Amino acid sequence: MSVPELHHYGVSDSRGFIPDDNPPLCLPSYFSPWDDLAADVPNLLQTSSLRERVSNLPLLDHNKLEEPRHVRRAHLLLTTIAHSYVWCSGDSGVAKRLPKNVAIPWVGTSDKLGLPPIITHCDVVLNNWTKIDPEGPLELSNLRSLVSVSGCGRDEEWFWLLTTQVELCAAPGIKSVVEAQKAVLADDQHSLAASLRTMQKSMSAMVQMLPRMYEHCDRHVFFNNIRPFIAGWKNSKVLPDGLIYEGVWDEPKQFAGSSAGQSSAVACFDDALGINYEPEDSNVEQRLNWQFIRDLRDYMPREHRDFLMAVKNGPSIREYVKKSTSLELTRLYNECLNTSVDFRSEHIKLVTRYIVVQARKSQGDHKSLDDQGTGGTAIMPFLKFIRDRIGQHLL
Repeated sequence: MSVPELHHYGVSDSRGFIPDDNPPLCLPSYFSPWDDLAADVPNLLQTSSLRERVSNLPLLDHNKLEEPRHVRRAHLLLTTIAHSYVWCSGDSGVAKRLPKNVAIPWVGTSDKLGLPPIITHCDVVLNNWTKIDPEGPLELSNLRSLVSVSGCGRDEEWFWLLTTQVELCAAPGIKSVVEAQKAVLADDQHSLAASLRTMQKSMSAMVQMLPRMYEHCDRHVFFNNIRPFIAGWKNSKVLPDGLIYEGVWDEPKQFAGSSAGQSSAVACFDDALGINYEPEDSNVEQRLNWQFIRDLRDYMPREHRDFLMAVKNGPSIREYVKKSTSLELTRLYNECLNTSVDFRSEHIKLVTRYIVVQARKSQGDHKSLDDQGTGGTAIMPFLKFIRDRIGQHLL
C-alpha cells in the first residue's frame, strides 16, 4: 500500500489544491476576444447587450492553448461568458442553447482539465484571483478576483475570495494528510499525532474563516443577484432537459452548478478520516444524498479526483487509531471529526441566512432556485445529512 505524493497530482505543499503558479492576467493575444468579453460582463449585463456581444464572438481554436495555466484561465473566461449568457434574462428569458462559438471551446477546455462544461468550484475559487501587491502575501487582504459572473462587484468578489482563503487555510492540513498516512505505514504514533494536530488546526482555521462572509457579501444581493448565475442545468425547473451545446451535442446535457461540495480540500479531509456516507439501509433519501456526494467528484479536476482516490485507497488513519491503545490518538482523531462537524454547522448557518431566509422573501427573476442548492439538490436535508454522518464516526 502506497502513500500519494502531492506533486504527482498537482497539489501544492503550501497552497493545497490552489495551483502553485499564479493565475495569468490574460491569455495569448489570439484569445483576446475571450479576455475582453469576460472583462466586460458587468457592463454588458447592465446594458442588456451581453447576448448580442456573444453572437459576434469569433470561434477560436482552444487547441492553441499550450500551457495548463492558460487552459485554466480559458475555462474560467468561457464559464463566465456561458453562465452570464444563459441566465442574464432570468427564468423567463433563460437561454436553452449555447452558441457554438462558446460551446465548442468550453467543452474542449473542459476535456483538457477533466471537468464538465459548467461553472465549478475550481473555476471561481481556485483560479479566480490575483495578488493586489505582487510581492505581498497570498492572503485574503491582498487578493482581488479576475472575473465577475454576475456583475455584482464587491459582494461577488468577496464571496469567491473568502472561499479562496478557506482553501488556503486547508493547505497545511492537506499536506499533513499525506504525512499521517506515512506515519501509519511506519507505525509512528508520534508523527501521526503531530499530523492529526496540524489537520485539526487547519480545519479549525477554515471554521473561523466562514463567518467573515458577512463582512462584505450582502445576503439579499447574494440570493437574488449572484446565486442565479452560478446555478446549473441539472434538475432545473426552467431547463428541465438541460442545455444544448451547439456544435458539440445535438441533445441537451444536464450538469449541476457550482457548489461548496465540489471542494477537493473538504473531500480530502473526509477521505483521510475514513468518513463513509453510504447508508446502511435502503433509505431512499439517504441513498440519493450518497449518490450526490459521489457525483460531486466529477466536478473536481481530474488530478484532484485521482489524488482523493489515492488518499482513500491509502493507509487508513481511522483503522490504525481504532486498533491502537493510544488515548491521545483517539482524542486527536475525534477532535478532527468534531472540527469537521463544526465546519459543516457553520456552513449550514451561512446557507440558512443567505438562502433559506432569503427564499421566504424572494421576489426576484429566478424563483426556480428558491428551494434548491445551485448544485440542483434540496439543500438543507443534504447538508444536515453530511454533518450528522460525520458525527457518527466518533471513536
